[in-house]
Amino acid sequence: MRQDAEVSNPRGTNQTATQNPICRSNIELSTLANLSDWVVATSGDIGPQNTQMILDISGTVGHMPADLKTALEKMIPREVSANPEEAINTKAYLKALNSLAALLGRTDATSFIMLQMVSRGLNPMTKSGGNWNG
Repeated sequence: MRQDAEVSNPRGTNQTATQNPICRSNIELSTLANLSDWVVATSGDIGPQNTQMILDISGTVGHMPADLKTALEKMIPREVSANPEEAINTKAYLKALNSLAALLGRTDATSFIMLQMVSRGLNPMTKSGGNWNG
């Protein structure tokens, strides 16, 4: 693709590839589609706030370009499950982290997961993003 090729966005307007943040990250379309699916599935499994937190940590520690993080944040569904105080299954959280590491091409998934967990804290979480004091 030429650097100045036009790309249509969801709002129906055109912009050049150099203006489109996703193009600057050199992300393949299939990878972006998989990351989009990951955002939606993870938001359902562990809640939108926790999904946002994973993206924030990934961006802060340099595991994800800022423009990709911004694009993925826009894909987070803002509705939560019927019970936002439902405790998150640790297996679901670890699965989400492992899947993201693979999608980002991280060969050091264990380090990626550990850094996420240490950055987040080891307290149990709820889907609303808070700690569970049960």
